[in-house]
Amino acid sequence: MELADGANPGLEQRLQVALHFKSRLNTLTKLVFHRTRQLANISSSEEGRRLAHDLLAAALKSIAEGELAYYLQSLIRLVGRNLKLELRIDEISRLGEEVFLALEDDLATNSAPPSARDIVEQHYTKFKSDEVRVKLFQDYVHLQEDILFRQVEELSLLASVSELTQEDFLKDTALPDQLISRLMSILQADDAVAFFHSQYFRVIFTRLRGQEDARWPPPKLRELVARGRGSSFDPDVERRFSQLLDEGYSWAAGHREREVLELLESFYPGFHEHPPRALVQRILDFDIDNPLLKVCLVHSYMTYDLFVDADNYGLIFVNRSYPPDFTEEDHRFFVTFGGQLKQIVGNIILTQRLQEMATTDALTGVYNRRQFESFMESELARASRYNQSVGLAMIDLDHFKEINDTLGHQAGDHILAELCRVLQEGLRVTEIISRYGGEEFAVIIPQADFEVVRVVGEKIRSLVEEHRFVYAGKEVPLTVSVGLAVFPQMAIDQQSLIEAADRALYRAKREGRNQVCFPVELGKEAGR
Repeated sequence: MELADGANPGLEQRLQVALHFKSRLNTLTKLVFHRTRQLANISSSEEGRRLAHDLLAAALKSIAEGELAYYLQSLIRLVGRNLKLELRIDEISRLGEEVFLALEDDLATNSAPPSARDIVEQHYTKFKSDEVRVKLFQDYVHLQEDILFRQVEELSLLASVSELTQEDFLKDTALPDQLISRLMSILQADDAVAFFHSQYFRVIFTRLRGQEDARWPPPKLRELVARGRGSSFDPDVERRFSQLLDEGYSWAAGHREREVLELLESFYPGFHEHPPRALVQRILDFDIDNPLLKVCLVHSYMTYDLFVDADNYGLIFVNRSYPPDFTEEDHRFFVTFGGQLKQIVGNIILTQRLQEMATTDALTGVYNRRQFESFMESELARASRYNQSVGLAMIDLDHFKEINDTLGHQAGDHILAELCRVLQEGLRVTEIISRYGGEEFAVIIPQADFEVVRVVGEKIRSLVEEHRFVYAGKEVPLTVSVGLAVFPQMAIDQQSLIEAADRALYRAKREGRNQVCFPVELGKEAGR
């Protein structure tokens, strides 16, 4: 829906005009509100001004872009949101016209760039054309269909969540994908992350469609703002704009799930201890502490934090990379969906607290072998489904028998418990530590290739070597040998993965202990 090429002003001219009107946004919003309040028949003045503001913002974006498609879509969606489609199509068309007439009225009484009147008149004329009226009617019909379809989809999704059992939630690796994908479809979201984590379970889903390389604002707009700094710009807007420029405000493609998790981990358990200032966050008022903003292009987003008994066990995040913003109606549905999932998470935590003794090693506090096998089964299923890799590190204490023989078994127990504390504090929460038997431990490393597994293995070795173990006032030197293996590159199932890691562990022992090794047949390729 572009304007005619022969009369289409250049990008710089259009941006100058759009920025000029944006500097007068508050005044123009009042003008549009007074012109449209009777036609829109909105009882709330606040809601009417919000409608006027959003219509005006959409018109200015269309002026800057030199085409009307965005304005037409925004007009229909805004009317659908604020007026529940109670206007006839001719009334919606008149509502759209009033915005351009308000801009023309403002030009009659205030100075503006020389090309402003021609550009506004060109867009107004195009808006009144038969071609645009047909497009507006088509969008109107489609939105009516979308609203009915969404209502059905919302009820269907909430019914599906209400029927979930704890076993469904923990065992079905495809379930988060299905639920969050349906949520994204209903909310028309570009990105979503679901991260549920406790000492009892871990559920992760990421879909970041808006990761394409992006740089905002365009260089021309950047130059214009730099030249135009002064009285014509709102100081707060200019300051925030400059902050975005200084921060780069760009996101590169290719973020993997592991990188998202690393960002999240640095914010737990205190993530969103204080709620964001607004229910729906937008580009100029977002919660800049949200780590997910570092991995996707953000326009409007919502988060729901899973607080159970005052503890935060995760979040659900949805984002739109481009306008329009999420609405209050979107937020209400999002909160309802999140509340149902939170109830399931709360029930799981309550139930599994009672089962903790059956899954945790009493001496060290890490998972026992039975739970290790359960986690391993789940991680291998996830890796197979999403074509990912899983690493396994088998750990054995060097010369541990000598500690028991010289200092006693109480000293040995103390060292084992201290070792696990060191590993829990030094490794990421996504790396699952278990006691495999005696002085042998296992660490599952999800979403990890050879290099990541090697780095984690070396970190385990160095954490132990560098820690000062003390019992009864006496320092106890301690090192570990670490054997590494990766699924599916080195194994076809759980048993063969454990066997591969065991072979690597025996190799580390043979080669002098305090070593990190892959199996001998892959030593040259994988490295030590």
